[in-house]
Amino acid sequence: MRPIILLLLSITINTCLAQTETITDHRDNQTYRIKKIGEAYWTLDNINLETELSFEPTEEQKSAYKIKGRYYHLSEIDSVCPSGWQLPDPDHWLNYFEFIAATSKEKFVIEFTGEVQNFTISGYKDAIDIYDKDNPLELAPTGRFEGAEFNIPESYSDFWTLDAPTYKNAQDRSHSDDHVHIMAGAIKGKTHIHIRPDWFTNIHSHDHHLKPKQEKKLRRFMVRCVKVEN
Repeated sequence: MRPIILLLLSITINTCLAQTETITDHRDNQTYRIKKIGEAYWTLDNINLETELSFEPTEEQKSAYKIKGRYYHLSEIDSVCPSGWQLPDPDHWLNYFEFIAATSKEKFVIEFTGEVQNFTISGYKDAIDIYDKDNPLELAPTGRFEGAEFNIPESYSDFWTLDAPTYKNAQDRSHSDDHVHIMAGAIKGKTHIHIRPDWFTNIHSHDHHLKPKQEKKLRRFMVRCVKVEN
């Protein structure tokens, strides 16, 4: 049975976000918008670096689903972000969810459920719109590629994440007595996040991601990056 802890959002966070800035990836001179959200800087755009194994949507797909960015292969995701930036880890995503919850006009509780190799953020249905234009990360549906087949992004986003750190128990990530997250005990392989607009958000990994030769099952996801702290 999964352990469950409710995160009570009684804390106050400054809702004033810094103005949007930009960075240039000097590998190809593409520019990305960035913004500080909570304690971390994020790219507001999906990474669009052309790599040997990345997939670019067709012009028809870009137009039909308003997709921007590329889908990346497991073997190259550690080198996709610009210099000084990295893939978000699960903590970055958890912090983002609690930030938009705490700064939402309608206060609510996010529920975290967790187990080894899998944890879920739920409880936000009918409370926030993940794809609302005013949400700070400006998320939009991305879909994914399954092998070479395009999975239509009608209502979900998928992104690569860094592997989660290994915690001694489910309650090690604690900031105060009433502010505890449940974290997966150990996630092996490359993890990814599935973001659903009004259902749940799930971070996990699959064994076939550890076997890149299984191209028919291998998924390609998009990438957002966070600033590496000095």
